[in-house]
Amino acid sequence: MLTFIHGDDVTNSRNQVLALLSGKDYVTIDGKRAEEADLMTAFSNDGLFLDSKTIFIDGWGKMKPTVLKVCVEHLVRIETEKGINVFVWEDKSIDKRKLAKFGKAKVLPFMLPKYFFTFLDSFVPKNAQKLHQLLFQLYPSFAPEQILYALTNRVRQLLMIKQNDPNAFEEIQKMAPFQRSKIQSQARNWTEHDIIVVYKRLFECEVGMKTSSLPLPLINHLDFLIVSSLN
Repeated sequence: MLTFIHGDDVTNSRNQVLALLSGKDYVTIDGKRAEEADLMTAFSNDGLFLDSKTIFIDGWGKMKPTVLKVCVEHLVRIETEKGINVFVWEDKSIDKRKLAKFGKAKVLPFMLPKYFFTFLDSFVPKNAQKLHQLLFQLYPSFAPEQILYALTNRVRQLLMIKQNDPNAFEEIQKMAPFQRSKIQSQARNWTEHDIIVVYKRLFECEVGMKTSSLPLPLINHLDFLIVSSLN
């Protein structure tokens, strides 16, 4: 059985993955580091598993093109094969054209609502009051950690554009045209210096969260960061 779990709602999609893998022995393939040999080993019938095998592909879209091509071939082959369960996770939406290759696969999408993207799109200088209001429309429906992750990712994309990072071209080109236009327009509102400062502050906030060293709740730190950065 083949299952895709994907979408912008990373927190809930990741929780779904943990629930699906709970109680199972499984092999993990890290998309960023995977090589063709890793796929051969994971998908081989080596006799180590008696009745079934479970494989977790963490970050399918982050595989190198040559590795991804081989992975697709393996997934097509095992899509309806009994005794093997493959869970594919991606931290963003997978293009429907790519999923169309797997007609028998189960697809579990986790999408963020439009007003979440309104919050991210509105993150521009001189917009502190609106961002403050939007932040507290998101919270408490969305956890502060999820808001921090999404905002950090957006600021990272803006910084890549300002620095003409070649990786930005590939990442931005994969977006839908309207998304690409919005984020490029948003980047024009920032100087490279200012967006670097914000990115560093978000990183410090993340470190404080992970080390439990923030003196105030995370949501308050996010609010302060937004107001002080966008005024």
